[in-house]
Amino acid sequence: MKKSLLTVTLVAFFGVVHAQIEKGGWLIGPNSNLGFSSTSFDGSGDNVTSFNIGGKAGYFLIDNLVAGVNVGFSSVKQGDSKSTSTQIGPFARYYVSGIFFLGASFSAASSKLDSGIGEAKITYNVLAFEGGYPIWIVDNIAIEPALNYTMSSGDDIIDRNTFGLNIGFTLYF
Repeated sequence: MKKSLLTVTLVAFFGVVHAQIEKGGWLIGPNSNLGFSSTSFDGSGDNVTSFNIGGKAGYFLIDNLVAGVNVGFSSVKQGDSKSTSTQIGPFARYYVSGIFFLGASFSAASSKLDSGIGEAKITYNVLAFEGGYPIWIVDNIAIEPALNYTMSSGDDIIDRNTFGLNIGFTLYF
């Protein structure tokens, strides 16, 4: 068992050699989540449904440096209230020694809030930083755990900072 675990660990760390992170390569990272929860306050239940879909696509300008665009859409519904948001913006990611990556992105975002009584539209900016490493499943597909820090600000919203852990996957060509 220990030998199997050691083999898997070594393949994960040294599989980077076969990755497509050289100049002229492409990166595509789709993402999505779907969630549902039911919350009850004093016997009244409000269902909360959330959905988001997005992705990124980038081109390796030089070995280990990719630049591209992030896009995203999300929807949250609770009772009669509904919120939809869209984001788009550039990102850059650098692979240090081909083993782990550091990245940054900037997105312009827009949200539409419908409370059932009236609607409101807000715009804001999102600045995000990430650090993680690719675990290569095969030569062109990696699972990517990453720590991220996101700052959202704008005239219409209260500034918000978020720290989190994401686990996604990325296709390399």
